[in-house]
Amino acid sequence: MSVTDYEIQFVRLSQYAPELVPTERDRCDRFRYGLVKEVKTYMLAYDYTDFDVLVARAKDIEQSLGLPALASGVGTEGIHQCAAE
Repeated sequence: MSVTDYEIQFVRLSQYAPELVPTERDRCDRFRYGLVKEVKTYMLAYDYTDFDVLVARAKDIEQSLGLPALASGVGTEGIHQCAAE
């Protein structure tokens, strides 16, 4: 799943459980947690508190790594965790 596809699902699903992402920092943390491992590894070095900046950086990393859109369901741990809690 590409970062763009993951962002779309994350935003859509987080609307149903706003109490799980009450602050911008919580939103960033949950989004970062669900990224594919290759992208997440590069994201851990920084503390993002702005969701739009985080998403833009993740897209940049994905592009610089030359990652294709991965199989559906890969990298959705953050989304599934939101639904499970």
